[in-house]
Amino acid sequence: MNFRSVDAGRGVGWLTDAVALVLRNPAVFGVMALIVAVIGAVPILGQLTLLVIGPALWGGFAWGLREQDAGREATVGHLFAAFTVPGKLGPMLLLCLPTIAAILAGIVLGFLLLGGALLSAGFSGGASSYSGGALLGVLLMLGLGLAVYGLIIFAIPRVMLEDAEPFAAMKASLSASLANIVPLLIYGLVTGAIFALLMLFLFWIPILGWLVWGLGFHAVNAAALYVAWKDVYGDAPPATTHAPPPPPPPPPPP
Repeated sequence: MNFRSVDAGRGVGWLTDAVALVLRNPAVFGVMALIVAVIGAVPILGQLTLLVIGPALWGGFAWGLREQDAGREATVGHLFAAFTVPGKLGPMLLLCLPTIAAILAGIVLGFLLLGGALLSAGFSGGASSYSGGALLGVLLMLGLGLAVYGLIIFAIPRVMLEDAEPFAAMKASLSASLANIVPLLIYGLVTGAIFALLMLFLFWIPILGWLVWGLGFHAVNAAALYVAWKDVYGDAPPATTHAPPPPPPPPPPP
């Protein structure tokens, strides 16, 4: 299925459309977000669990959002659609591979950069090697993170909702992300700024503030993923049709 590029302003539109969609059934999507947040809050084990089943849960979110968007009622059970719909779980679990590969690559790069910085500092006797190695490490990790995001952002809803083949979907997702890099950056910057401001206010409220912030963050980002997929991979608007030219006049009689 072909993707299309959208206007830069859709980066903000994805956010506003996502909020509107979540507010159509806030209780259900809030509980979905709560489940994801609780899993991730479990030290070590929760993080490892989300690392593997995270794409399946985001796919379930997309399933419920599509139901709500189509005028049907989303349920909390839709969060686990990848586990209950036959043939979905295996392909959705494959989508965790880019994240795992990036983490492993980051660990290896960290050791290499740290070792290089220590060796260089030993010869030069200065601390500048540490800062240079740290900056390079940050840039490399940022690049890896953006690459992983591009690989899976459109692949998750496509594999879940379109039955797309996982590796082909990830390859196409990266191409679609590059073609829509401007709206994606705008969405990330605007959403990041809004949630950073909310953090300043809500994190002063013990437990409840953290909870409200986490629920909003998970629900809105899941809905934005669905809205962006629908925008970029949805049916293209019909082409403008023109009336056929009039037939030529009949030849004159002999």
